[in-house]
Amino acid sequence: MFERYTEKARRVIFFARYEASQFGGDYIEPHHLLLGLMREDKHLIFQCLQHSDVEQIRARFEKLFPPHDRKSTSVDMPVSVAGNRVLRLAAEEADRLQHKYIDTGHLLLGIRREEKSAAAEALRDHGARAEAIEAKLAQAQTARPKPREESSTRPWSFLSTPLTERHTDRVRRALFFARFEASACFSGTIETEHLLLGVLHEDASLVTRFLGSSAILNDLVQEVREKYSVVEAGASPFDFPPSEESRTAIEESVEEADLLGHKRVGPKHLLLAMLRQEHSVAARLMASYGVRLEDARAVLGGDGGPAGEEHAGER
Repeated sequence: MFERYTEKARRVIFFARYEASQFGGDYIEPHHLLLGLMREDKHLIFQCLQHSDVEQIRARFEKLFPPHDRKSTSVDMPVSVAGNRVLRLAAEEADRLQHKYIDTGHLLLGIRREEKSAAAEALRDHGARAEAIEAKLAQAQTARPKPREESSTRPWSFLSTPLTERHTDRVRRALFFARFEASACFSGTIETEHLLLGVLHEDASLVTRFLGSSAILNDLVQEVREKYSVVEAGASPFDFPPSEESRTAIEESVEEADLLGHKRVGPKHLLLAMLRQEHSVAARLMASYGVRLEDARAVLGGDGGPAGEEHAGER
């Protein structure tokens, strides 16, 4: 679905999912998409709105949709009917403007044109007209006909080790979470500790099996961010390539699936591959909770069914 999306547009979806979890929602709604866009492309937003407007819009949504019972980011968060209309409208805008890729400007147009949503109403009330957004988008396309993130057609071009067809979408989402954690730690690369957090964010069953409680994941996130953040935080590079250890784990996740007789490669196989590197930060962190490779293999070896499929419905 997101093959045409630029890296910035994909990050909007990621941040929208995060916003939905913080609001305690069951779906990604248009206002979550707008909040995600505010996080990702401040330059575009500030061209269409004033800084004070951004703060007022967030406060407006918090009043309309009071945050409650925050959900774990590992919980699957589907896009609502209205949210899907926004995504379709964004694609239509890209087609109408004869743009090959769907970028943040197209998403903003899609949000603005989902007329009955709270997000579109907020944009209207703060003077963000569709015509003005379209003009800004046209200027950006003229000035930057081929953005850096569009230089490759591979959705996961930031990985120097490409994923295989056997890797499930859950692995891809885990890598997206890992990339976010690398950014939060001001790291220029995705280290095994970021990869571990990404896997645990994506697959809640691994958290309960090996850590005992989802609350421990928050402690683990805090520990990684406190102990393994870069001391002098600077501007992170656009790309977050995996470190050598992380790249090896991605490659060896396929071997772990083979060892267990599983056809598809999921987050659990990535976890096992990290545990193989016993001197890595990820392996040491899991060892501190009593998680060892052979024990984890024994626990996970029976998963996947007789055909060895993990989440057979996933592509």
